[in-house]
Amino acid sequence: MSRAVDTPAPDCDSLAWSAASRAAWQAAWNAAPAGHPLADPRWFEVIGRVWGVDRHVLALRGGAGGVLPVYAVRSVSGGRHLFSPKHALLAGSDDDAEILLGGLAALARRQRARSAAVTSGDAAHVVTAAQWTRTGQELALPGDADAFWRGLRDKVRNTVRKAERAEIAVARDAGHVDAFWRLQAAAMTARCLPVKPRRFFREMAAAFADRMTLYTALAAGRPAGGMLVLR
Repeated sequence: MSRAVDTPAPDCDSLAWSAASRAAWQAAWNAAPAGHPLADPRWFEVIGRVWGVDRHVLALRGGAGGVLPVYAVRSVSGGRHLFSPKHALLAGSDDDAEILLGGLAALARRQRARSAAVTSGDAAHVVTAAQWTRTGQELALPGDADAFWRGLRDKVRNTVRKAERAEIAVARDAGHVDAFWRLQAAAMTARCLPVKPRRFFREMAAAFADRMTLYTALAAGRPAGGMLVLR
């Protein structure tokens, strides 16, 4: 299997997506104190099957174990942009992270990418002059269900009670993935946002069967809302 097409920086290799590069990523993810579900190597398999994007894994040399997976997309104007899955910058130290970011900068130059951006935890790294802003939010949930319920706003609790009185049922069933896609597509369209293809959710459900839970709210037996949880 061919190693990387390019050598972006000392102490760092750029590996085209293959069984070997997947294994390097898997090993780094397994070694992480708490492997984040968004940094799971299965994401690259999903997006590869759905969109066929160009994928690379930047890996430290010498068995250090640090990796930075990236994929390329083209904008409407035709420009090439490199992104890393969120939380997927896996490095044992700040120095290792800097080596991987340097490798990404070199890969971006070689591929004439307009931007290359990495988001890991709360830190966003933009390694080219172009700026690309992405925003995400995370909410820490208490382990106690009663504490969580008390922490909700009155308006939210009242809405839940109203749904219970209306006999809205909640089903936990991955078989509702198509219904979830229709609900998600309608919500995104209403906000004038891009809609991910149905196949993306089907592939995700298949790839993450052990980590994904799909909840569907049913009104008179028909899907009316949904929530997808990765753990």
